[in-house]
Amino acid sequence: MVNTNLGHHFLERNHLENYLNFDDVYIVNYLDTIGLCRSEFSHDAYELHSNQRHYLNNTINHIIQNYKKVLVHASEEFNYDFESISEIIDRCVKAGLKVFIQSFNCCVNDFLKVKYPNEYGKTIIANSPATLIKNYAGAFRNNNIERTKKLLFLNYNRKINRDEIICYLNRKNELFNPENFISYHNHHSIQTHQYYRHYKKYAIENGIDFDFLENLKLSPELVDVHAQNETQNRAQELHSMSKFNILCEPYFGLSDGSTDYAEYHHTLSRKSIYPLLYRNVIFVHENNNLLSTTLKNLGFELFFDNIEDFMNNMTDEYYYSSEVQKKMDINENLIKEYSGMNIRYDVDIPKWKQIMINEFSDFFIEK
Repeated sequence: MVNTNLGHHFLERNHLENYLNFDDVYIVNYLDTIGLCRSEFSHDAYELHSNQRHYLNNTINHIIQNYKKVLVHASEEFNYDFESISEIIDRCVKAGLKVFIQSFNCCVNDFLKVKYPNEYGKTIIANSPATLIKNYAGAFRNNNIERTKKLLFLNYNRKINRDEIICYLNRKNELFNPENFISYHNHHSIQTHQYYRHYKKYAIENGIDFDFLENLKLSPELVDVHAQNETQNRAQELHSMSKFNILCEPYFGLSDGSTDYAEYHHTLSRKSIYPLLYRNVIFVHENNNLLSTTLKNLGFELFFDNIEDFMNNMTDEYYYSSEVQKKMDINENLIKEYSGMNIRYDVDIPKWKQIMINEFSDFFIEK
């Protein structure tokens, strides 16, 4: 049977079971499991609650004694640093179980290759970045929209690299430029004082002015790239209206070394997919270098290695040049190919889903 003891809120269970036809898989729900730890950004943020240690130990023993395969499912971000997550994964791998990690982080495999060099690909693996390029809400269809905006930069939850870019754009006199569309809702997903304390040193070193940002809000419209309603259509429309885009997926931590998971904590979401689909010239923030490599490996064309070159080339002459247009042709067509926007759903299935099915099947089938 497929077991979800740590997943009573596992919303995608039936979806996964459509292609998880195995009788010895234990599904670990990520959100329930990290709930066994302390709150993020506290002094001992990722440590297991002392009163949960016995429960976690018994659960892991149960998994090892009764199952051969484990699926760790994170509906959004995955973070190995939570003790409850790392303990389950580490002990299951050492016991010889096969562990598959599914999330919308795009660099988990890069981390696993370093963390588990002898086991990677044999007893532990994560979904590939290609499985994240999905057709979330359908393509916005209006080919007659004029590209009236120069730079598009949409933000809701605050992340340190987004704060860095906002301060940089302010210094470059682009933050309030009417040619641009920049949103900054200044919404903290964690407590403000914890955020400032955690990133104080990085902010000083990288020109991030927390005093300036404290009361800054740029909400020209209520645009949320993740919403599933009219604001979602508006987000897509804005990408169609824009020429340039700073691609800034969330950056979750500051790395202390090559085996620190924070270095690999990058996602691939609509924040990346829409600029590529709607023909924006993109710049990938330097803290997302692994994301740049991921996009290149998937076949996408990038444009600049540093933000100064990007800013100096935000011109119509550059955007409409034949070389740039060819690159954007490649990016647009790749998104359509991976996501399935160019197929008939009654005949085929999207490439991302076929890749995911193959990854699950190839890894979990005994050879």
